[in-house]
Amino acid sequence: GIAVDPLIQGMREEAGDTLIDIVRRGITDIRRDGYRPNYCLMDPLDWETVVLQKGTDNRYVWVVVTEGATQRLWSVPVIETVACEDTMDTMARTVILGDWRVGATLWDRMQAQIAVGWIDDQFIRNMRTILAELRAAFGVKRPDAFRVYETEAGTS
Repeated sequence: GIAVDPLIQGMREEAGDTLIDIVRRGITDIRRDGYRPNYCLMDPLDWETVVLQKGTDNRYVWVVVTEGATQRLWSVPVIETVACEDTMDTMARTVILGDWRVGATLWDRMQAQIAVGWIDDQFIRNMRTILAELRAAFGVKRPDAFRVYETEAGTS
């Protein structure tokens, strides 16, 4: 996937940075490379960390800015998705920031097709088989349009 592409750089991080700071540094780096970040993919646990972060005065640091139902961080829409969690190996979570319109392409070779039917004795057993197909490919054309950051391992 895009999170493990070796050509995509990580987000800059300095000592004492919060996730809010790191995302802002990623936005800056993408803009300096000539792209406009238009989406930030983030695990719900990481978005919760951003929203609930408090300062030393015990007040919330970040005010969630929404446009309709779209949550934003530094004016970039945030998409909460559990797909940013690596459930197979390390349970690490990844934040992916990028210019999705210019940097990547989804090629759709065949529209989704769904077929329902019987196989063997399924008619007698009151069963059906569902076949769903989609032929598509995803490619990163411009790796400089993206930045990734791995947060701490998941606990969910």
